[in-house]
Amino acid sequence: MNRFSTERYTAFARALHWLMALMILGLIAVGIYMSDLPDDAPNRLQIYTLHKTFGVLALFLIFVRIAWNLINKPPALPALLKPWEVKLTLLVKASLYLLMIATPMAGYALSNFADKSILLFGVFEMPVLFAPSEEGKDIAGELHEILAFTMLGLVALHVAGAIKHRLFDRPEADVLKRML
Repeated sequence: MNRFSTERYTAFARALHWLMALMILGLIAVGIYMSDLPDDAPNRLQIYTLHKTFGVLALFLIFVRIAWNLINKPPALPALLKPWEVKLTLLVKASLYLLMIATPMAGYALSNFADKSILLFGVFEMPVLFAPSEEGKDIAGELHEILAFTMLGLVALHVAGAIKHRLFDRPEADVLKRML
């Protein structure tokens, strides 16, 4: 394959990308909503259960996505991108992948340290990896929040880059068409 091909991602990769984008944005939105829920809110347990379930599912899907990309090489970036654009693109993409692993792992640790179970769809209990710890809970909670907001910022940068290439650069620089 030509290093500077503008071919599209596979249908599976595109579907996984958009599914994960919706899941992650939804998880962040629900996480923000959850942070203001009073302890006695009638739907609190269901919301936390769904948030944890979809967080674990997102973690699983990022590993599927990584494996898929190792087997099915993604298309190369357009040749006319400037070197700094290529470097920034690769840095943002790598950072997003790292955050898609680290953020749910911090949430998982938070639940463990808080002595709260993680029930997938309220049925299957995930294994406990960490013993309850107030200090661990505080650290994991702060980390989970910081990582989620960092991811949100990088998603905004990712979207801004795609829009820039689509609307303001030459048509050959349009990277968005590869993911549509």
